[in-house]
Amino acid sequence: MTVTLSAPQIVGLIAGLFVIGATLIGIGKWIGSVNSDRKTFKDFMQEIREKIDDILLRLPRKPPSILLESKSPLGLNKKGQEISKELNAVAWAKKNAEKVLVEVREKDAYDIQEFSFKYATKENHYTLDELALIRKVAYQNGVFEGDVQIVLAIELRDELLELRGMEAQ
Repeated sequence: MTVTLSAPQIVGLIAGLFVIGATLIGIGKWIGSVNSDRKTFKDFMQEIREKIDDILLRLPRKPPSILLESKSPLGLNKKGQEISKELNAVAWAKKNAEKVLVEVREKDAYDIQEFSFKYATKENHYTLDELALIRKVAYQNGVFEGDVQIVLAIELRDELLELRGMEAQ
């Protein structure tokens, strides 16, 4: 079986091939421009992030909670100490310090403090009763739940530093 094409069919076939080729070239150029735009946008966003970080570094620092004294190292003020007693925060810190001591064995005092803040502000480290007590104490003292967790973080930091043989305050 042989196929014979007439002149108009051959011209149509060649024209179709040119259209397909031109379309593929156009798609390739479009993809290239999209990729170029994505890279430009990514570079722009990185520059914005760097500028925001620079601005944040220039802002004045203040204690992260109304329950802390702005001294070095951070410590609980009178209200923070009262809340610590209400929570029995020292006992909570002793119990949890044993669990996480291995995670801070190579950290310095500042890193232990940062670890303690991150640990104490995650709700998955509390029992339902502890969460209820945190909320109750926050409500009764007119502070936020996060402020109460910061009290726990300070007590945890102090316990971890003591277990590591480092001076807390």
